[in-house]
Amino acid sequence: MAISFGGKIVKVKRKEQLGIFLLDGSGSMDEVGDHNLSLAENVNNTFKDFMTLFQTSSIEHEFQIAVINFDYEATVRVPITALTDFDVYADYNPRDRSKDYPGTNIGLGLLKAQEIIDEYFAQPNPDGYPRSVVIAILSDGMCQHPERTISMSDELKHNTDITISCGLFIRKEDMSRAETIETQNFLMQIKSETGAYGKILNCEQLRKFFNASMSASKKKDD
Repeated sequence: MAISFGGKIVKVKRKEQLGIFLLDGSGSMDEVGDHNLSLAENVNNTFKDFMTLFQTSSIEHEFQIAVINFDYEATVRVPITALTDFDVYADYNPRDRSKDYPGTNIGLGLLKAQEIIDEYFAQPNPDGYPRSVVIAILSDGMCQHPERTISMSDELKHNTDITISCGLFIRKEDMSRAETIETQNFLMQIKSETGAYGKILNCEQLRKFFNASMSASKKKDD
């Protein structure tokens, strides 16, 4: 929120929010998509473009950001960082080229997210700002352990201050595949009722998904 004070615009903090991005680095992210680049390269470029714009938003002073990459493992790429301090020039390509063709374990990404959430809510809050978390999961394929992952997402969603959004990033030629339909149904079970969902075919739709995900908590509070 911004107000005018003595002719100057002053941003007033009303709440604190944490946005956690879970980005798929499985082997299938090597497939060529928009702009003749791999899906992983499109994620990197679009994510940086989105974060650059996000830093100019009216609520940038209220947000902290964390990034987790997952394949058959999960790694915290960026720990909790103030949006104002987020490095928009770093490499956020989720694909680890040292791995031959890793699989997809979204559940491990959610476990890392839970650790970050616990750390976030344990931070001192002397002014008593309301706190909330948005998890944006982006994947291009089916999780290897769907039942376990759905169970973990259900546990997270028991906390009404946590919202989960899901995006399915695929190529146009894969839209009608049986796995795509299965993955879509799976992600719909993971996401929160108020969370965003997107079937993403290009970078513009990906940018819109990132934006909708970070807006999900705000809509719930309004």
